[in-house]
Amino acid sequence: MKKYLLFLSLILSAVISFAQQRQASPCNDSLFVQLQAKGVTSLNETEFAYYSQKEKDCEAFTKSLANDQNKVSQVNKEQENFIKDADKAIKKYKNKLVRLWVVLGLIIVGLYFGSKYHI
Repeated sequence: MKKYLLFLSLILSAVISFAQQRQASPCNDSLFVQLQAKGVTSLNETEFAYYSQKEKDCEAFTKSLANDQNKVSQVNKEQENFIKDADKAIKKYKNKLVRLWVVLGLIIVGLYFGSKYHI
């Protein structure tokens, strides 16, 4: 069960990572980077419009990336909690199973000796 959940979380992380890589960051746009280096005050009207749009896109992309990372963290925490709860349940039922076998063993021994000695 743990292996399955670990495998599932790795697949989920890989898919999200792959999706983020496929989406090019507007923050790394070559013209945007050149305009940043040039300085906002020295831009003409067309350059400033392009720069402003890319700056908005970059901010939205960064927020989206942070949101995706928060979602992955939340899923990982939920999976960890699920695994902990599953471990607790397994231990609980193993303890009950051991007690059941002990009780059954005592019953069998009692029946054996009870019938042997006609108690």
